[in-house]
Amino acid sequence: MVLLEEVDETEDHVQGQVQALLKQCEGDVPKLLGAVFKCLHSDPSTGFSGTAGADMLLKALKETTGMELIKKGTKTKDGLKGGFLGGAPATGTPSTSAKSPPTSAPVSTPNPTQEPPKTSTPQPMEEEKPATEVPGQEANEEEDDPSLQKPNTGNGGTTDTYTWVQTLADVNMTILVPAGTKSKDMEISITKKKMKVALKGQPPLIDGELFEAVLTDDSFWSITESNGTRNVEISLQKVNQMEWWKSVIVGDAQINTRKVEPENSNLSDLDGDTRQTVEKMMYDQRQKAMGLPTAEEQSKQDMLKKFMSQHPEMDFSNAKIM
Repeated sequence: MVLLEEVDETEDHVQGQVQALLKQCEGDVPKLLGAVFKCLHSDPSTGFSGTAGADMLLKALKETTGMELIKKGTKTKDGLKGGFLGGAPATGTPSTSAKSPPTSAPVSTPNPTQEPPKTSTPQPMEEEKPATEVPGQEANEEEDDPSLQKPNTGNGGTTDTYTWVQTLADVNMTILVPAGTKSKDMEISITKKKMKVALKGQPPLIDGELFEAVLTDDSFWSITESNGTRNVEISLQKVNQMEWWKSVIVGDAQINTRKVEPENSNLSDLDGDTRQTVEKMMYDQRQKAMGLPTAEEQSKQDMLKKFMSQHPEMDFSNAKIM
């Protein structure tokens, strides 16, 4: 006959041993249970083998926690059949899992020796690399654009109504009019951004928006005669004297400003700062036309080369000049 005090002492002792083992397993419960099952299974005197071991496990679990598990292959009154489904507690109301429809898929017992299925790690999508830009490509496209006129000797162009020339400071237009035309026969209006030229009582010869703003107080017109023809000469003073015009009137035929060739004599008339700016602009235009770096880009490249020579330990293979 076993006294109750001895049973309690035994349980306390076992509980203490289990807690010690759990601590040694660093709190890893599956590891602890695996060690216990292995020990029971290797000792024939325990009878913990085959279906008998499973029955002993289910019985101990039911008595300890009140949970009832269903062995794989056991058919219940609700038609459930499969591996170790969580059943109802030993006492109390039936578990709601027992009311699951018969179409529920059986849950198979995990096999500890079976490797979990390998999931493929999604590979990051490769960034689409932009098309390689050819140095000077934009310049070459404009260089070969057949819709652009080659500048005349005065760096201007020609339309059906007038011809024009320009410097960085002004634009001069020549408009052919009938013989005998006098100033009083003309109607000419010049504003900051618009111009209208017409013979009285006739449709306008020119009526549109100027390519860029002009200084109206410094712009003027006159009638001249050359080789037996009468012309209206119009002089427009530019507001921005650092830019070549592509046309006089917006919408008219344009010239290729990359082929403009200003006379050196004109540069000598400019003050020091203006001349330096103009020369730099002309240099940059020539460089772009040849697909070479501009003055600013060349300066950045020189700075990078100097820095690279001072720091040979650094890797500049992916360095880019912005």
